[in-house]
Amino acid sequence: MVESRSLPPERVAAFLEYACPDARVIGPGARRSAQNAAMRILTRHPDIARDSLYTAVVCGDLEEVQRILSVRPDAASENGGPKGWPPLLYLCNARLPLATARDNPSTLREPQGRPEQGRGTTSSGQAPVAIARALLDRGADPNSYYVLRGVEDYHYTALTCVLGRGEEVATLHPDAEALARLLLERGAEPYDTQLLYNVFADNTSRPLLGDDIIWLLELIYTHSVQRGRQADWNDPTWSMLDMGGGRPAARYLLEAAVEGNHLELAQWFLTHGASPNALSWPGSRLTHTLHEEALRRGFTEMADLLLRFGATPGVVRLDDRETFEAACVRLDRHAAQAILERHPEYLHDPGPMMTAARLDRLDVAALLLDLGMSPDVSDTGGARALHMAAGANALRVTRLLVERGAEIDFRDPAYDATPFGWAVHYDQPRTIEYLRRISRDVFNLAGTGHVERLRQVLSAEPERAKEMHWGVTPLFCLPDDEQRAMEVVELFLACGTDTAIRNRAGLTAEECARKEGFEEVAARLQF
Repeated sequence: MVESRSLPPERVAAFLEYACPDARVIGPGARRSAQNAAMRILTRHPDIARDSLYTAVVCGDLEEVQRILSVRPDAASENGGPKGWPPLLYLCNARLPLATARDNPSTLREPQGRPEQGRGTTSSGQAPVAIARALLDRGADPNSYYVLRGVEDYHYTALTCVLGRGEEVATLHPDAEALARLLLERGAEPYDTQLLYNVFADNTSRPLLGDDIIWLLELIYTHSVQRGRQADWNDPTWSMLDMGGGRPAARYLLEAAVEGNHLELAQWFLTHGASPNALSWPGSRLTHTLHEEALRRGFTEMADLLLRFGATPGVVRLDDRETFEAACVRLDRHAAQAILERHPEYLHDPGPMMTAARLDRLDVAALLLDLGMSPDVSDTGGARALHMAAGANALRVTRLLVERGAEIDFRDPAYDATPFGWAVHYDQPRTIEYLRRISRDVFNLAGTGHVERLRQVLSAEPERAKEMHWGVTPLFCLPDDEQRAMEVVELFLACGTDTAIRNRAGLTAEECARKEGFEEVAARLQF
């Protein structure tokens, strides 16, 4: 074990758990809350930075890292801490807003609510890069990775952790480009399938770093060529990038670029060996050739690009259902009504409304409602149009659906979440601000710190304080600001919320608050 000092081990473990969320922590809101919990603990216990090599690495304390490694160089590759990781993985997963390496309380910066995606900055003073170099110099494995229990086939490498994204929508490390270059120079595998998957894995067809991932692809390509693997890139199937489950990387990445109409990315993939005629893979959202998909979506430049690289020309033949959706998208009321006379069941098809909600097409949504579609139309998973609009930050469609009678706080069967909950999960500021004024979802009103609205709801319906969702009471959903958290707790206690309930981890609300660094709140919940 790497040396550890006198702080309570459970405090150190909680700090590292929150400072370095793994792939089980999904969504920008959940990740920011974890970061804020780590910062609360660090602010109260600044000595935690020098508790062990793992905490020194996470806090950017280069001096302490060098001191420990000078005494025990083997510590650079020792697994430890609450996650059983080597120090390099803690470093690559950490996103704490520290200005410099040492005097933590005086150099904290406010956590970024919605950090922009890019190549990273030098806001940390490049301490993480120097620390990574020190670890690698003493034998740390640049191909270190962790796996999640039950999904051991997926390797979350140091390189993947630095670059983030994926379903968990992890943010980019502040020193991402410098760390990525260092890891690759020291031998990290450039064909990192989890990283390539994460480029488009959040199911929004938005690339990992906005539209700027060409630098990353070029970096991977350059290191591949340097290792004598040029021939691999000339293989039109990119078989060496087979991502498992019958999902070849070339088709997967090119498909995502086409679906999102990312011309520069599509051209890069095509230039580097992806076939425009590659067959779809099981589970793909696209059911036609890439060229036909581009035509169906109106992406004429993309369709022309695919043709220039040898795509077989597609012929678009729409069935009645597709013709109805196309008529709605182009706002052809007469054509849509004519189809509905033959197929009134199309009013129960969620596809057109979900598309309008996702893209905030107020005009399309209004037409569908005028034609007779319910504002509560739902998909096969039970999520309604209002869930989709709220989660997509589509304020105009969200407002329209509410005005036309959509049920505001319906909980979808899959996630037991309200539309307000979807907005919070995806960290969508406009729909959060709108829905928090009308929602009665006390869990998310509490978690977002909207105390006055919560007070209004509980004053009218005090029984809501005793609701149970996900096996817990709303006392487990506290805002990041401790003063507001205390106000929230007082409101729930006044309404009789049960403080003895335990979550799935076996913790009470008091124990959970203490773990998250809410000392005063925890003390209040004890009595």
